[in-house]
Amino acid sequence: MSDSSLKPKVKLPHLHPSHISVFTSQRCRMNEDTGADYLTPWQLSECGDGGGVGVVESSCCSTCTKGDVVTSFNWPWQTYAVMKGSVLHKVWHIGLCQHRDIVHHDGWTG
Repeated sequence: MSDSSLKPKVKLPHLHPSHISVFTSQRCRMNEDTGADYLTPWQLSECGDGGGVGVVESSCCSTCTKGDVVTSFNWPWQTYAVMKGSVLHKVWHIGLCQHRDIVHHDGWTG
């Protein structure tokens, strides 16, 4: 089965991640009690998530179009993602160095 056949067929932006972040604080999310009110634990039946940067592969929403580079702090850790356009932040005029800097900003790792 090819990766393209796994893409969901819905009218939300289809995304392909280029960088996914693992914050040191996310280790807490591996515990049932995270020890922090602002962090929820990951569930075994759900996809992990974190900060990420990716490219819109297709979209029927007004907030992003094919080829846009977008970022979100709740990026699912999977090959392709479908997310609401309202949770994505468009990255403007991005070059290779800027791409790296966005991912490493605030402790992100690539």
